[in-house]
Amino acid sequence: MMSFFKNLWRKVLSGGEPDAPLVEMIRAAKVDPQIKASLIMILRMDTFQRRSAIGSLTTRLQMQQAPGSLISALAQLEDDEFAATTLALLDEDS
Repeated sequence: MMSFFKNLWRKVLSGGEPDAPLVEMIRAAKVDPQIKASLIMILRMDTFQRRSAIGSLTTRLQMQQAPGSLISALAQLEDDEFAATTLALLDEDS
């Protein structure tokens, strides 16, 4: 799972727009099957499991000094509506 985030980390741009990292994360998932599969797996978890998984991942990424924009983008996926919308965007290509 951590190789997924290292791959994602390289692909997520830290643009000037507040949502740019999240948009880039979704874009990266649409072109990289491993990133897409990992995100879909997380997004299909029930609320408690998804929030726990994202909390653990963001903590690990903070310890590895990942860019704050990547951590913030992942943390947004803790929101139920946001997670459902992101899952719908990723599933539309499946």
